Amino acid sequence: MKDKEIKVSGGLRTEAESLEAELNKKWFEKNPSSWETKIENFPKYVRRQNLTRFLVLYEIFQKVIGVKGSIIECGVNQGFGVMTWAKLSAILEPVNLTRRIYGFDTFKGFPEVSKKDLSKKSKHVKPGDLSADTLEELKGLSEVHD
Repeated sequence: MKDKEIKVSGGLRTEAESLEAELNKKWFEKNPSSWETKIENFPKYVRRQNLTRFLVLYEIFQKVIGVKGSIIECGVNQGFGVMTWAKLSAILEPVNLTRRIYGFDTFKGFPEVSKKDLSKKSKHVKPGDLSADTLEELKGLSEVHD
């Protein structure tokens, strides 16, 4: 069986993933509901991979309930993980006032990409991928969360 060429557009998404994102965006924007109603019904608009990611973090969090200590995320990017940890902590252990969630990131993406990092599936990765100018947003959202 031949390896199929994976065509990637816009950084880390394949063409099929980009198309799905565009269709989700179309329906999200076409929906006349308020942004809050749309967000509250988020499973309609997110890819199954994103829901899977959330569920995986939930399952991991279940394993640390009752374990003293902080949660540290290295590589915050857009904030999916660090904000998920914070919200899961608030929901699943509301009286644990000692749990701290820390996130670290340069928000500049990959500084460089070594040949060792590249494979048939990741040959499209380049310096700057996974950069995110979200530090101020995450600071603001963490204040809202607290």
